[in-house]
Amino acid sequence: MNTFLRILSVLYFLGAALHLADLFNLRLPFSEMSLTWKVWIVFLFIADSIAAIGLWKRKNFGVWTFLFVAIAQLIAYIGFKDIFGNQLSLIIFHSVCLLLYFWFQANRRGVQTQLASATVTKASSPKRILVIGCSGGGKSTLTRGLSEKLHLPAIHLDVHFWKPNWTVTEEKEWREKIEALTKTNEWVMDGTFANSFDIRFPQSDLIILLDQPRLLCMTRALLRVFKYNKIDRRPDMAEGCEESFDFEFYKYIWSYNRKVFPQILAAIKKYSCESKVIYLASDRDAKALLESL
Repeated sequence: MNTFLRILSVLYFLGAALHLADLFNLRLPFSEMSLTWKVWIVFLFIADSIAAIGLWKRKNFGVWTFLFVAIAQLIAYIGFKDIFGNQLSLIIFHSVCLLLYFWFQANRRGVQTQLASATVTKASSPKRILVIGCSGGGKSTLTRGLSEKLHLPAIHLDVHFWKPNWTVTEEKEWREKIEALTKTNEWVMDGTFANSFDIRFPQSDLIILLDQPRLLCMTRALLRVFKYNKIDRRPDMAEGCEESFDFEFYKYIWSYNRKVFPQILAAIKKYSCESKVIYLASDRDAKALLESL
């Protein structure tokens, strides 16, 4: 994925350079263009420059700008041919870039399947199972399924961490809660909460790492706002915490791959948990795991 972003960055640098040449009449007669075209060229120069810099540095704003510019050009060149003319080559270029990006997103960490060395069956009978991953990745759904299949109590850490009106539990109190929860003999526990890996990882018999595509997680998080309300509350969330648009939460999801996932891999290595990790990269993997029990 990183190599692909670097290649995209170079391509957008070239695009910005071409638009800069247009501004100085070096490639196209900018001074003779219509006002619409002039504004469009200036917009593309600025946007391509921002995307190129952000993509090269692997920053979120670079990815967002790339997606915005690519989609904007597809809309313009497909929907407004009478203004922009036939731009088939650019339509193909941006379509391919978007398709490759989403493909890499869906398959971005296949190399991590080497973590999937553990197995779980009713015969093996793991009694303390930890389910971790990005918000919106299906942790709670999988936890409920495992709880039902293996007859283990389900523990949703969000229920214990959040207080009414999304008030966080103070760190000392939180760690005391985690220690009390993990000392019990049987559980399926979902929740990432990287600041408690040192307590939970050594106590777990099995760690299931859900690694869903970022855009899927983001979409599910957005849909929660419409799916749940005061009456129909999320079963895996604390009382008094109503779903609403939360841009800090969405920022966490978008930066999860860069900030949180490396912490998970580091903790797996630090606490020598490689042999008890199952890596799931899709809903299909999670469903297959449940069906195997």
